[in-house]
Amino acid sequence: MSKEMQQDLVPVHGGLAEPVDRTVPLSQRPTFLAEASSLSSIRVSDADLSTVYRISDGALSPLEGPMKEAEYNQVLDSSVIIRDGQRYAWTIPLALPVTDQEAEAIAAGASVAVCNEANEVIAIVDDVEVFPWDKERYVSSVYGTDRFDHPGGDIVSSDSRTQLLGGTVQVRVALRRRRRRRQQLVRRFPPRRRGRLRARRLRLDQRQQVLQGLRSPGEIGQ
Repeated sequence: MSKEMQQDLVPVHGGLAEPVDRTVPLSQRPTFLAEASSLSSIRVSDADLSTVYRISDGALSPLEGPMKEAEYNQVLDSSVIIRDGQRYAWTIPLALPVTDQEAEAIAAGASVAVCNEANEVIAIVDDVEVFPWDKERYVSSVYGTDRFDHPGGDIVSSDSRTQLLGGTVQVRVALRRRRRRRQQLVRRFPPRRRGRLRARRLRLDQRQQVLQGLRSPGEIGQ
């Protein structure tokens, strides 16, 4: 991205020059999946999964993973995160809820595989830390009330998980997720333009595969 374009954009939160990228490259996915298969695993809800994806694509920069206990409590107490000695506003702490059984199988500082509700591996969290989920403190800080009789409080109280997990994440973005998003965009165009868009997208995908070493230039049309 050119400096001129960067000047027109809102600065990345946390004082970074560019957004965090914790997405596993396509060429590294076999190694990633092989590593994940040897690890203890946790299962996350769709809501938790959204947080994982937003960390991986930089929308939650400067986070590189779910928060560990010290930073989580810092957000509850002061509504800030600290990077390079500077304080940046952050009002809702983000960590992954886990069950007691999952927590017992995880060693401090180890790595753990993150699976979705269909038990598919989505991510690996490294340098793991597990800590208690103080739900009363969370609701009081985030919602400004000690009461649980509201939608946010109900979501927290109805969640049977009592522990939280933090660390540094690397995320596998499902190809079908990208395709579905692409299809939704294509449908917005008139039918006569959709064929050209799909052809252009195919050429771009083929070129990307060449760059990643998955195909040779001779396998695609020039």
